Parts: sequence; structure tokens; C-alpha cells
Amino acid sequence: MSLLAQRYQEGVGVDQSWEQAAHFYKTGVEHGDVGSMIHVAYLYMTGQGVDQDVEKGKKLFMKAAALGEINSMLNLKQVDKHEGNTTPSFIPTPTFCTYCGKAHKPPTTKLNFCSGCRCAYYCCKEHQILDWKMKINGHKEICGQLKELNKQYQTK
Repeated sequence: MSLLAQRYQEGVGVDQSWEQAAHFYKTGVEHGDVGSMIHVAYLYMTGQGVDQDVEKGKKLFMKAAALGEINSMLNLKQVDKHEGNTTPSFIPTPTFCTYCGKAHKPPTTKLNFCSGCRCAYYCCKEHQILDWKMKINGHKEICGQLKELNKQYQTK
């Protein structure tokens, strides 16, 4: 569903349509696709293809963040900054490994956090290293941004 939605979003092989993209992304959300959650959240935040609803967008970002999706955490921090919030709307908990996405329940597996941003959690050192080294959508790309946005809560 997400791939079809992306085709409509970009107009590749089909007529470009934000409404159709939103429809297929929403179907992806119904099936638990985290990537679709982020796309629909963005559509709600911007009002493209759907009626603008910032609260619905934030809820979807929070749902994706709760599943360990690090980009949604970054988006929530940016929304908090834009809204002037002095407390974060989402606080990560060590449940899902940011790299493999697998749920881990303490005390059987202790998840270690990124010492830079304290938003990403990993089930092993190997996953932390692999995530840091990824060229596209790796943690290195957004760790500094998350760390910088975390300062907004400490200075107020």
C-alpha cells in the first residue's frame, strides 16, 4: 500500500493525486506499517490530500515513535519547538530496538540508549554500530538534530 501511495504522491505511472496517496497510506496504517504512519502524519500536518488536523498528525507521529521510529521522534521535537512546548510531547522508552525494530521486554534484554541524543535504543552494540554507519536513514544523520532539539527542554 505504501509503495502505491508513493506512486500517487509522486505521480509515477499514475496521475499525481494527494487524495489517492492519502487513501493508500491510510490503508498501510490500518495494517500497522510504520512508514505509512509517518506519511499520513505529515499529510495531516500539512493538509495535503486530507483536511489539516495537527492533533491527528501528532498522534500518528507518537504511534510511530512508540514503535521506535526515530524520524517520528525528530518530527515531534520539531513540532514541540514550533509550538513553543517546554516539555516534550513524547519521551522514548526502551521497548523497541531502533535498528531491528524488534520488541524487547526487560529484564530479559536491556536496551542501551544512544549517549548523544538519548532517543534511540539498541538491543546490542552491533545494531548501534550498524545503524550509525547506514548511509541513508542512519542514526548519524539525525542524532545531532535530536540532541540540539533536546536542548529546548533544558533551557526553559
